[in-house]
Order: sequence, then C-alpha cells, then structure tokens
Amino acid sequence: MKRMSVIAVPLALALLAGCSGADDAAKEAETSSAPGAAPASPGSTTPAPAAQHTPGQKPGNAEQADVKVTTCEATPSGVEVAVDITNTTKEKRSYILTVLAFDENKKVVASAAVMPAEAIEPGKSGSGEGKSNEAVKGKVTCEVSDIQSMAG
Repeated sequence: MKRMSVIAVPLALALLAGCSGADDAAKEAETSSAPGAAPASPGSTTPAPAAQHTPGQKPGNAEQADVKVTTCEATPSGVEVAVDITNTTKEKRSYILTVLAFDENKKVVASAAVMPAEAIEPGKSGSGEGKSNEAVKGKVTCEVSDIQSMAG
C-alpha cells in the first residue's frame, strides 16, 4: 500500500495541478512558503512547500468538500494525518488535500498531502491518510489549508 501511495500521490498532484480553480495559489505555494515553515529536510535551506494559512481560516476550495481531521500526530519520522471527507458537490470527485501542522505557537512545522484511495460519490464520505516527511517533536495541531478535486 505504501508503494502505491509513493506513486499515486505525485501522479495525483500532477493530474490535479491543472484541474481546479486554484492554479495561482498552487503555483505560489510551490515557490513560497508560509512564514516560519520548516525546511524540507534537516540542514536544508529550502522551505517545505506550504500555502500561506492562518489557523482557523477556511481552506481554499472549501465548497468542494467538508473535511474533518481525525488524526494529527507528531512522530519521529513525520506528522501522521488522517481525514474524513464528504463530497458536497453534485458529481463523483477525486480529492487531494493539503494539511498543515502547527506547533503550540501556531507556527507551521510540517505539511502533508492527503488523498483518499477512491473517488467519492456526491453526498458520500471517504477517508484518507498522509504523512509529512518533516520530523516534528512536541504537540501539533493540523488543519486543512487547501482542497483540490477533479470530477470522475
């Protein structure tokens, strides 16, 4: 399953890059990071990709789904995230979410892509899991910062 995720997530990102109305925000997130974002890897000076986001802010493209974070846990190998997603549109959709992890000072310390295994029917729910590749210590809270989806 993990091997499939390693292939499926980048493929889904590539497919969804041109399929939603948030292209400008996605491009900005690729070239900049939230203030205080963690480096991509220890010792790296390149910030981890993360959309600018304030805790409690409504996620981008929120009209496409209702999302609830069900797991947000810092581990030595990254932040583990699980979500429940309800399709609020009138067509079957595939989703990929950006989830940001915040430390106790509301500073972004990690980000994770989360994608359900299958497309979700209108009005139905599904779940997805993801994990950041940034090691984080201490208590974290997670929020969805962006919702991308594609019909079908």
